Amino acid sequence: EMALVIEAVMGKAGATFKDITKIIPHQANLEIIEEVAKLFSLSLDNFFINIQHYGNTSAASIPIAMREAWEQGVIHRGDIVLAPTFGAGLNAAAGFIPLNGLPDNDLNTHNHR
Repeated sequence: EMALVIEAVMGKAGATFKDITKIIPHQANLEIIEEVAKLFSLSLDNFFINIQHYGNTSAASIPIAMREAWEQGVIHRGDIVLAPTFGAGLNAAAGFIPLNGLPDNDLNTHNHR
């Protein structure tokens, strides 16, 4: 399902993987992410993966990963993120997200709590 929604959103956006800075998928398990990478002949370097630190955080996995990717300087203002997800009942969706409103990620200028 994740591969199908990736194809659908990429088609609607008229985009290729070259247009995407990072893929930040739902972090259900690493094997699913590895299979998606294999299906599209992508390196795991194209993905931001943090499941090894938290396990499956359910609906919070993409927001947690996006915040972590920003804090680590992996994504920046102006980048484009692909965020595919799936859930109970085999519901699936993907977002093609331009990060135009993302603040600068110079951590020295932000107050993180």
